[in-house]
This record gives sequence, C-alpha cells and structure tokens, in this order.
Amino acid sequence: MWSKPLTFINPSTKLHATARTSREALKILNEYWWMSDGAAYAAAVETCLAELHGDAGAHEARIAFSLALNEMGMSLLADATNEAA
Repeated sequence: MWSKPLTFINPSTKLHATARTSREALKILNEYWWMSDGAAYAAAVETCLAELHGDAGAHEARIAFSLALNEMGMSLLADATNEAA
C-alpha cells in the first residue's frame, strides 16, 4: 500500500478516482486510460508491475503513476501531490 493515495480528476469529464496501491494504479492504467503510447504511461506500467514483483518500491511506483497522470492532463486533488514531486 502506498503511504498516501493519489486521487485525481479528469478535468474534461469531472470524474475522479483514487489509487492506493500499484495494483489499483495498474487497473486504472489498463482499463480507463485512452492514451497508452506515452512514455510516462509505459514507465508507470513497468514500475507498478515491478513493485508488485518486489523489484521496485511503492514510493517509486506512486511517483511513476503520478507522472502518467500528469502526462494525460489529469489534476491531482488535495494533499495527493505531497510525495509525487
């Protein structure tokens, strides 16, 4: 589990979601992402999978997911950005 969840909103649709773990982030990336050819997207998938296999840390996966959110133009909500920078 990540130290803090990442809650984000799609500025176009106003829909929001929260990822608390690499598994949740992967589900979002695989099921709800409309642009799967970005560099940050690919890095987030790779890093989240690595974290699930014990080859990367949770903090590293959280940052990679945050960068993928930024690549897609998503807005992070509230305190969710504290560790992502």
